Amino acid sequence: MEVAAITCDSRQVEAGSLFVCTVGTRFDGHDHAVSALEKGACAIIASRDLGLKNQILVKDSRLAYGIICGNWFDNPARKLKLMGVTGTNGKTTVTYLMKQILEQAGKQVGLIGTIHNEIDDMILPARHTTPDPMQLHAMFKRMVEAGCEYVVMEVSSHALDQHRVAGCRFAAAAFTNLTQEHLDYHGTMEAYFEAKKKLFSMCDIAVLNIDDEYGRKIADESDQSGVKKLTFACKTHAADYTAHDVQSSVRGCKFMFVGGDKLTRIDFAMPGMFSAANALAAAVSCIAVGIDFDMVSKGLKACVGVPGRVEILPTNTPYTVIRDYAHSPDGLKNVLETVKDFAAGRIVTLFGCAGSRDASKRPAMA
Repeated sequence: MEVAAITCDSRQVEAGSLFVCTVGTRFDGHDHAVSALEKGACAIIASRDLGLKNQILVKDSRLAYGIICGNWFDNPARKLKLMGVTGTNGKTTVTYLMKQILEQAGKQVGLIGTIHNEIDDMILPARHTTPDPMQLHAMFKRMVEAGCEYVVMEVSSHALDQHRVAGCRFAAAAFTNLTQEHLDYHGTMEAYFEAKKKLFSMCDIAVLNIDDEYGRKIADESDQSGVKKLTFACKTHAADYTAHDVQSSVRGCKFMFVGGDKLTRIDFAMPGMFSAANALAAAVSCIAVGIDFDMVSKGLKACVGVPGRVEILPTNTPYTVIRDYAHSPDGLKNVLETVKDFAAGRIVTLFGCAGSRDASKRPAMA
């Protein structure tokens, strides 16, 4: 049969639509299958038998939806080098840095993330950290048409759990860290970790922070599964790539970038040990996809920072104002410890927690 459109939102069904019954935290698409057929849907994809005409049964309708959306756009992701970043903190910073490094190397790059999406130098609004599969593959198609070779993207635990990147293969996938966040959704830290870990069965090279205990777990498991890996660290010399002698100030941080028989001094635009770790994650990811050490180092030195990430705001005052999107206990602690290193006087902090998010983290943040 001819399919005119694909949707998992019953409100968007029109004549000829393929309606996919996905199950969310508050809604179950199976409850709307009959009304979808009444609106003219040509077929229903479901993960349980509804006894309806033109139903197609699958084991996991969310997984099917992700793959179908890729097929609908002729799988544009296969024409791109996908570079994913997951972890509690640092995803946005790392993707921005990766884009800047790759562009310094002369590459055309698309970006998908929390602040906004970018196709080369065109900026598009972002609703979710990782878009719905239909929006995601539509964006991949636009990136291919715009001549992009690489796409750097944040991959959230929600996206991995909900199969939003189903069918995608990542040339490199980076892990930053794992601390308390999203327990309102995942329930436990172990379930949260299992969701994040899925990305490393979907990549050619895993880029792992072994300063983090969960990064070490993924590294150990990749040894058993045979996934190729590159490790980085700021606190141990046991990794493939390391940052030595990290020095922080209000203007940024300096460190020695070391990997194999190569080393160079990096003067980086963002302060703090965690910023050095984010810089390593971006640099090693670019090395993983074939950009050489010297070119990556040059790109890293040229990076100008990221909006809302330890961002110094311009003021006509005798004090410094810093804006940061720390949204977890560990993220807030990292920022405050970094500022404390160079603050000449008091540190006054204003922060908040979004109303619908994990409430259990609020006492820890305070």
